[in-house]
Amino acid sequence: MPRHSAAVKCAPPDKKYARRDMKREYEAYRVHKIASNPSFRQFYEIIGDPGDLDDDTGGTTPCLALQWLDTTFADVPVPLKLDMRSHILIKDIIETLMLSFVSLGQAKAINTDTKPANVLLSGIDTNHVIVKVAELGSVFAEGLVYECQPYAFRAPEVYQGQSFVQRSHVWACAAMVLWSIKPSVIGLMGNPGSITREGWCIAKLKRLFPGWTNPPVAGHIRQLEFKLARRFLEDVKLETSLVPSINKSTLGHVFNRATGKLIPVKLARAGPGFWGPTDARSQVSKDIALEQTKEAFEAGNVFKEADLKNIESLSI
Repeated sequence: MPRHSAAVKCAPPDKKYARRDMKREYEAYRVHKIASNPSFRQFYEIIGDPGDLDDDTGGTTPCLALQWLDTTFADVPVPLKLDMRSHILIKDIIETLMLSFVSLGQAKAINTDTKPANVLLSGIDTNHVIVKVAELGSVFAEGLVYECQPYAFRAPEVYQGQSFVQRSHVWACAAMVLWSIKPSVIGLMGNPGSITREGWCIAKLKRLFPGWTNPPVAGHIRQLEFKLARRFLEDVKLETSLVPSINKSTLGHVFNRATGKLIPVKLARAGPGFWGPTDARSQVSKDIALEQTKEAFEAGNVFKEADLKNIESLSI
């Protein structure tokens, strides 16, 4: 019998939400149309008593033994080089995601967390890439209405407060491909931090699709988000920062309160802060570095107030 490497997934006993996610994942793999579809990461077995997944008292938590793969799409440096190997990778990812959506539709289920970190990969340096969809703890029955999906990959109808539907899957897949080529044009990149995340992302979508005329959205908060998005597009300074430079050395932007301007955060190319070739770092690492820099800089923990007015960019 061939031997397999396995990933063992456990939920911390004190994290009820993690236990609930694991229960949903276990139940998803018990649906034949999902378990039999090779686009999903293979489920091997549950370690422990499945009944303990219903125990919210912090007792023993079962673990799931799942197929092991080498990396995730989130760990692949972006923007992708537009070469044959990247074309093969994107083609395989699209095919795998679309096949997974077919099974979910047949099971009248939805996956609300389609994103690069949940697309597992092996053999990315070959012409035979293995792609699997993982993390089924966000699989729900059709008809779900709430603010689901990651910001960059959230479908317009979800931003508008409508139900997540099967075509919302397809949008997430297409948005992921766009992100891999131009990561700054959707999502939170460039947000100065003091601006609503939803409004910022909606503004980016309206910038990409000027003809998008959204129907009345549900709820006062969502209506406010769309009003803010229109305001961002009318403000020349904010509109320019909606799609910041995607120069490989530029991570994003932070807000300099002394000058009232957004300033770029760049990767150092030499000196004490040098990371090495920018292509060698994953987008996840870059995002974490940017978030930590943004938090420290905008909180006033990096420079003296008198020095801020002379700072036009940051290098890390």
